[in-house]
Amino acid sequence: MPFAPLLALLLAGLVCLSCGSSRCDAHQAGDGFVLLTFTNGLIAGRVELALRELDTAIGLDEDGDGVVSHAELKQHRGDLVAYVQTNVLLRIDDLPTPIRPHDLRVEERLSSAFLVWRFDIPTPTPPRTLDLTYHCVFEVDPLHRGYLKLERGGKVSTGMFNPETPSQHFDFTGPPGAQARLRTFVRDGIWHIWTGYDHILFLLALLLPAVSLRSNGAWIPAPRLAPALWKVLQTVTAFTLAHSVTLSLAALGIVRTSPRVVEPLIALSVGVAALNNLRPFFLDRSWMVAFGFGLIHGFGFASALQEMDLAGASLAWPLVGFNLGVEAGQAVVVLLFVPAAFWLRDTRVYQLGAMRFGSGAILLIAAFWFVQRLLSPV
Repeated sequence: MPFAPLLALLLAGLVCLSCGSSRCDAHQAGDGFVLLTFTNGLIAGRVELALRELDTAIGLDEDGDGVVSHAELKQHRGDLVAYVQTNVLLRIDDLPTPIRPHDLRVEERLSSAFLVWRFDIPTPTPPRTLDLTYHCVFEVDPLHRGYLKLERGGKVSTGMFNPETPSQHFDFTGPPGAQARLRTFVRDGIWHIWTGYDHILFLLALLLPAVSLRSNGAWIPAPRLAPALWKVLQTVTAFTLAHSVTLSLAALGIVRTSPRVVEPLIALSVGVAALNNLRPFFLDRSWMVAFGFGLIHGFGFASALQEMDLAGASLAWPLVGFNLGVEAGQAVVVLLFVPAAFWLRDTRVYQLGAMRFGSGAILLIAAFWFVQRLLSPV
């Protein structure tokens, strides 16, 4: 059967990646931010990086007690200044412009403790172009993302940095080009869902029984594809609507929640969905469960947009782009999984391997994540 290796590879690969990912414990608590504000004759700048990410990259925790103390920060102040000067590079009007931080402090956020560099750049004449290159933390965490917020003349521009796209170019003599930046956030939304293994495992746990029916205490193959597709459509639509609602509410600042609460609840949702496949306690209401837990997952997508403190039109492109990317990434998972699952639904590969072993493995991973996130200082 040609789909058997595909399904087995998909499940096994996700389980292995989930166990090995260093970013499975929190979605965006380690993202970085660069904020630039243009005023008369001056660019006021901030670079913000999570303290735990910097500890991984530089080695700040000298005594190995799991806490970066004030004394350790003071000891590494020169290293920290050099790190941001080496990894955040500015060119104004095509001329290299060094960053010279005049203030270095720790700020506590909902997601994590951040180290903040403040710097000022005199600009006697209004800049025509600006290029910013960002390489922070990529060497130790390729899933790290840097987000840019640029305020100039009452208008806000945004951008995103990743290992494949470490630079952003702004031409202030031409149109803003916001639509072009939409593609950046769409791409990041896709990669976010593909590398957000808890989201994918939650979705797979909901999809596993979609090609089966419950009869006399056992799962049996669904006789026709149409009812299975209807069940998938209900589940995916409910999950999509729910996380889109909370992503928007959180990004707009209407609702704010701490990752210390959200991340364990996301892990719990994965476990509940997997447990239902082994000991069903909701059958025809899977769409309701997908909607309920989708509300929680939406908060997991929103951290970076919250930290950027965007509003109005400046939020529209990142929010729309990121949401479209998440949906596109999710659709690819569904399109790969459902045909293979329906083809294999009456085989031992699916009934025993996918439904029982796969659900059991997801349940164990979710339990590990739950404990890890509950005890993590974030």
